[in-house]
Amino acid sequence: MEMAHGQRLISPTACCSAKGEAMFSSLIVAYLFAGGMGGGATMVLGALCLMSFSRGRSFASVETVLCASEPRRVVPASLPSCRVLARSFGAASVALLAGISCLVLDVGRADRMLDLFVPRLTFLTFGAYALAACLFIALIVGSLWGFPWRSVRTTLLVVLHALAIVVGLAVVLYASILLASIPAVPLWHSPWLVVLFVLSSLSCGLALVLGVVHLSGQTSDVSCVRVLSGIDMVFLALEGAACLLLALGGFAASASGSNGTEVALAASLETLLFGDGSWVFWLGFVAVGLCGAIVADFTVVLRPDNNVVGLTASACVMVGGFVLRWCVVAAATHPFIMESLMAFGAG
Repeated sequence: MEMAHGQRLISPTACCSAKGEAMFSSLIVAYLFAGGMGGGATMVLGALCLMSFSRGRSFASVETVLCASEPRRVVPASLPSCRVLARSFGAASVALLAGISCLVLDVGRADRMLDLFVPRLTFLTFGAYALAACLFIALIVGSLWGFPWRSVRTTLLVVLHALAIVVGLAVVLYASILLASIPAVPLWHSPWLVVLFVLSSLSCGLALVLGVVHLSGQTSDVSCVRVLSGIDMVFLALEGAACLLLALGGFAASASGSNGTEVALAASLETLLFGDGSWVFWLGFVAVGLCGAIVADFTVVLRPDNNVVGLTASACVMVGGFVLRWCVVAAATHPFIMESLMAFGAG
């Protein structure tokens, strides 16, 4: 986004012309969604495996199955099969690759792409390295689960799954803080937006894993499916609470309307919640992404072997996660909001 005098606030995902006409790239929405979901899935899978390994279970059983010619057995008993774990890490890798592709396409020029990996610490380079590291770890761990190996050290398995948690968390935080780090856009510059996007990324990551489990038709371990669906319900409920607190905090901060920041914040909230396109937010995020997903997850808890309902729950969560980011980005890049910032000045 660029102000009329040329000051760059965020580039190249959004910009503002001299006439105050706001534009934003849909690539940033896809990038935030795909990157956050891929990071969340990698983090969830790493935590799931480490927690199962730590419950007094022998790592020898893991080595035995990884060395076996048939990788479909459940190891340990609380985990999905090796093939499902491999597919889940593969799905996370695809999401991360999609996020990286959107970032590269959004940057556009070769010299700018090189700037993503220059040896100096910036917020953008941190995100680029986090995405690359997360993709690398997801591919490595997925290959360990997906192909028979003659020798796998238990220490290596623990280290790699711990790294999956760390790099997954880094990607989730980056995809959540990116917009909030821009003070010139008041709707984005809120800690509640960070909380909202973190919870959404974790929920989407869980939905991706559960979607792979249900799509594979291997829900023999009902306790694992029930636990993951229950955790997803908690994330969704907290996500709704964070969204409510974001809106309430925004209305409180913009009550006086004494400067351009408050006017722009009020206009953003008005656009998001009550504008002409607000039905997308209420239908896509609130109705489908929150309410519909919670109902579907609750049904999965009762009937964990129902793959149709499980896939429906995953689809609802993903639709809600994408719509949330689309609406938040669109509400903050409305032409009137840009004109207000330029007329009154940010702050």
